[in-house]
Order: sequence, then structure tokens, then C-alpha cells
Amino acid sequence: ATLSRGAQSATILDLRANSTLTELSLDRLQLNDEAARAIATLLGPRGTPALLKLSCERNCITDAGALAMCAALAFNSRLTELSVADQLRSFTQAIVHAFCEMLEGRAAEGEGEVPAPNYSLRRLNLGRVLGPVQRLSKLVMRNTDRTREARLRAGTPSSRSSSPGAGHRLSAELPSGLAGACDLAASLPAPLRGRSFAPLLSARLQPAAFQIEPLVRSL
Repeated sequence: ATLSRGAQSATILDLRANSTLTELSLDRLQLNDEAARAIATLLGPRGTPALLKLSCERNCITDAGALAMCAALAFNSRLTELSVADQLRSFTQAIVHAFCEMLEGRAAEGEGEVPAPNYSLRRLNLGRVLGPVQRLSKLVMRNTDRTREARLRAGTPSSRSSSPGAGHRLSAELPSGLAGACDLAASLPAPLRGRSFAPLLSARLQPAAFQIEPLVRSL
């Protein structure tokens, strides 16, 4: 059995209540644009406050879903890594342009807020996109350089590892012909706690740090 589209979105939205979730993997779940809009809610002002790394690779998200996530990032100064690579269809230049506008602080205003340049996103993987991505790559590199310079000024060594207890990692996969299980280091949302989901999801601690591919790949 698999979760319905609506159940997927509801389960994702339940994560808003998790204040310690720092890394989230939603790869290979056949997520569509409805789920992408739920993910965008996690990235918004009322979303998951500690989320730093997000991967939604190999799903069915189109330009519409990616635009929703991009719009949320216009007001997000926390997320450092995002990968939405290898969707069923490649993203178009409209998505590249939207992410550039977001990183430069030119995104549309929302709920009375004026967007500022996004300096937190340091790794972005859109997979194979149609057209050039040089401008986007430069903006992501700008953020990486700013972070490196700030660490040097503060005398903080650059490290990709997380300290013990610094947060949780959640990765979930549905088993309908897909390999893998569900790795949860955060508490499960209420809809997944019942015994009926035992064949669907399994849980175990996952201390390993999550990595995604650097910057942007193009054709």
C-alpha cells in the first residue's frame, strides 16, 4: 500500500510542528505539485524552523511546484541546501530565472513582507535544466563565498559535519517498487504512528550526515 496524494501532503504539513528537524529527504516518493506546495509551506515563515537541508529528488514535480518552493525561499534565511534534481521532466528556464530573482531579492512580495536577497542557500541542484545556468551558479557561489568569509572573520573552521544532538534527519521512501526504507531520526507525524503503517514504514536512528550534489548541473 502507498499513501495517497492527499495523505502525502497532509503528512508533509504535519512536519511544521517539528522544531528540531534539520535535514529532510523526500526522494523517490512520486510527489507531485500538490506535495511540492506542502513542502513550500515547510519553507515559509510558518514552516519548520530548524530545517537546513532538503532533498526532493526523482519525483514528479513540475515547474509549478518548483515555483512554489522558490517563492517560499524568498522569505527563508535558514535553508542551506536544496536538491530537486531528476524529476520526471526537466525544469525550464523559467525556474532558473525564478531562483535567480529569489537569490537576488527580486521576488514578488508576500503577506506584507519585502523579500531580501537570499544569502543562506549555498547548494542548489535543479538537475538537468533547459538552457544556461551560469547566472544561477554564480549566485549560489556568491553565497558560499560569503559564508566562507564570515567563518574566516569569526575564526570558525569550515565543517560539513553536524555536532551530536544538533538536530534530526528524516528520510522517507514508499516501498511500491522502490528500494529503501524510511529512516527517521525525528518523531513520526501522528498519521504515521499507527500499527497499520508498520509494513509501510520502518524507523531507525541515522547519524550519518546527508549530502547532496554541489551547485547546479546543466545539459
